[in-house]
Amino acid sequence: MTNSEQKQAHPPAALMHELKFDANDLAANRDGQLSQRQRDYLELDRRKNAIVGGAVVVALVLASGVMLFIGFVNENLILQGLAMVLIVCNTAATTLFSLEYLKMRSDLRTDGIDVVEGEAQHVVRQLGRAQAGSIRVGEVVEIPTDDVETFKAFEPGAQYRLYRTARTHRLLSVERIEDGQQ
Repeated sequence: MTNSEQKQAHPPAALMHELKFDANDLAANRDGQLSQRQRDYLELDRRKNAIVGGAVVVALVLASGVMLFIGFVNENLILQGLAMVLIVCNTAATTLFSLEYLKMRSDLRTDGIDVVEGEAQHVVRQLGRAQAGSIRVGEVVEIPTDDVETFKAFEPGAQYRLYRTARTHRLLSVERIEDGQQ
């Protein structure tokens, strides 16, 4: 393939600003790697999720323990039943937070980048009186956004290349691909 046949890809400045990535991030993603800045951000995000997950699990353990104790002391089957429900919820929360932690850890260790190309479409869903916007790229990837500027930065009908983490599918960088070129 000659240079004239290759797709000319470039990141629109609006997308770089709205999605908070730079040219160094994009260059690393094109090589199939995370930039140091992205690596630091993912590590910070992983730690925040671990702290939040730990706090939720501890809160559920304490709440279920208190309910169980009060239920046994007062011989209240309703409180005992609610405590059991909280224990099941705690098990589910622990599983979900642990899986997310392991996926994020895998993204950081393997340096895997998922590349998706496709046509951008604006999607607006009516949720009661509110609207939720997202950008669909290709047939698979949908990027939810509440930010109007991010929504406007993607031109409908244009071809884009998205770089995401392999396991958690966190968006890393985006570039627009010019039409008619490979």
